[in-house]
Amino acid sequence: MSEVAYTARSETDRETATTTTRVERERDSANLKLPWIKRRVFFLFVAFAFCAAGAGVGLNAIIKLNNQVDAQGRLVSTTDMGVTIDINNVYVTGMLSVVACFGIVVTTAGFIAYTVWPRRSYGQYIMSQAVFLMAWTGWLFITLVAETAFYNTGRPRVVISGDVGTLRIDDLRAAYRPIKYLRNSIILLWFSWLAVFVCTSALFIAASQVKMSRSPGPKKYGLTAEELAALPKRDPGHRHDPDGLVPRKEKVPRPPPSALSGKDSSPVMSDTADVEKAPAAAEVVQ
Repeated sequence: MSEVAYTARSETDRETATTTTRVERERDSANLKLPWIKRRVFFLFVAFAFCAAGAGVGLNAIIKLNNQVDAQGRLVSTTDMGVTIDINNVYVTGMLSVVACFGIVVTTAGFIAYTVWPRRSYGQYIMSQAVFLMAWTGWLFITLVAETAFYNTGRPRVVISGDVGTLRIDDLRAAYRPIKYLRNSIILLWFSWLAVFVCTSALFIAASQVKMSRSPGPKKYGLTAEELAALPKRDPGHRHDPDGLVPRKEKVPRPPPSALSGKDSSPVMSDTADVEKAPAAAEVVQ
């Protein structure tokens, strides 16, 4: 019978511990505040849209410029003379800007899906998202500054080679300014960078507002030797039940002992009667 009761109590304790753990997890999940969910999704989508448009327009402008330069070089070249137009200053920086925009598109798309996922208990990852997006923002900013500088003040390097030797023409200053599609692509890329910068700032602000209600200190399990020594001594058969889950049996008070007579009287009662009769016998003898 005792083994059955002990097994039942063990199962009850196990179920109680499981329920307590689940309740604590739900409470911790509820206490984890995820700020600016809709705003973060909005800013991420704006950055995604601008970078997608900027990457497409920028890639189209770079390809179109390269084809135009090749066509002009073939038009000027003859059998006795060859013309080479080098536009690597704008081409390389433009391609790096396009790569940065495509990277931001993929990153923001992943962050949007991660944010709107049904289980949104990912507040601790908002700061990681902000830092990752900040790296893309810095890359795009550096390449855009270089591309804008080359567009305003740079010049292509023209090399003419033929029977007379090689001739380099360096007087084609500000040769990129008349190209309108290149200018439009740079302007759109700057708007894309601005959208990504605002999105990154919003992520940093949201990450700073994430609060956990858990104690910042380490959790403490068990008791130290001093605490165990200070505890009152317990009966070895007593089972510790701080939650009061196991019902305790109340002790039934015993009835008071009743006076018995004759053969049923106890030896204690007979001894008491003999002690009371002894003084009376002594008085009779006297």
